[in-house]
Amino acid sequence: MRINFASPDNCFYPPAARRFLNAHFVSAGPLRVLGADLGCDSIPAGTPRRFDVSYAEQFAVIADGRAAGGTLDGVRYWKPTLLRPGSHWYRPLLGERHVQVVWREALQRGAGLR
Repeated sequence: MRINFASPDNCFYPPAARRFLNAHFVSAGPLRVLGADLGCDSIPAGTPRRFDVSYAEQFAVIADGRAAGGTLDGVRYWKPTLLRPGSHWYRPLLGERHVQVVWREALQRGAGLR
């Protein structure tokens, strides 16, 4: 079973479940959605940022609340793409600060990302 939405973090999740959800989901309004938060501007510009995908889905990369323009796994990012399970890399463009990789359908459904 694949789960693409989850409730916010809380102490009632077993430790392993909390670790998984915190590693593979991002806050989106009152829920979390499948994705990864790649950090903010404390990382030097252009530094590749590694993230993991737990199962294959279409993902969008957003930077500072809009479509990103850097490179995803060595290829210029320009639209949501299917990512397979495993590690991936995103290298932001100069000026891109807060980068998130998010399940594409969450954006289409109007998820309020933070």
